[in-house]
Amino acid sequence: MTNESINEIISQLNGEQLAFPYVICKYQISKTVEYAKVWDNKAFDVKTGTIFYFIKGKDKYVGAVNVLANDLHWFVLEEVRNQGLLTNALKTAIIPHFFETSEKDYIKITINENSEETNNHLASKKVADKLGFRKIGEDKYVLDKDLFEFSSACISIKHPGIEDNDYEALVTEIKNISTRLHQIHAFFEFSSGLKMEKYQTPTISQLAETLNTRRWSLEDMYHDQLMANDNQ
Repeated sequence: MTNESINEIISQLNGEQLAFPYVICKYQISKTVEYAKVWDNKAFDVKTGTIFYFIKGKDKYVGAVNVLANDLHWFVLEEVRNQGLLTNALKTAIIPHFFETSEKDYIKITINENSEETNNHLASKKVADKLGFRKIGEDKYVLDKDLFEFSSACISIKHPGIEDNDYEALVTEIKNISTRLHQIHAFFEFSSGLKMEKYQTPTISQLAETLNTRRWSLEDMYHDQLMANDNQ
């Protein structure tokens, strides 16, 4: 994502109402960092969501680290730069969590002073140096897992929980999606006079029925969460 898009996401997290809001699922991994998946409603080709780490200041979100396929892209609001917030978040939470949850044994970043997407490249280089990144090309840096200092890690996982209204809305949404898939199946068969089984198995209708039955797993997850909260 571009810095402009990331800035939009941070603005939404801080309460701004966007014309096309992002869908954001997140949970806390430290006092100042949240792990998230983000969907851009304007980019319908993105199905699985984009991974982010969001950085919080005293009273609002101040930065984000976008996890790309082979790179990290970080962005911090201009008014809080050079305060160590990004370096601290990366050192104590983001990098330890990334290595713990990823199969990769290295992290790469790109710092290109000629790129419009890289604000304050000198500050980014300072952050990279403090974290132990080593330069491997003109604008490429890498951090090896076995050379990272994990002693500063301070991970504290906390999930926000599922509210009653969210649970009910999601279950209803699955029911509606299932119904719509049945309708699409019928439209193609009735319009063409052909049977979908000839072209795919399971059919769209069979997938819809499977999806509908999966609603019960949400109920189980919801009630297990309630029981876990009662036992705390």
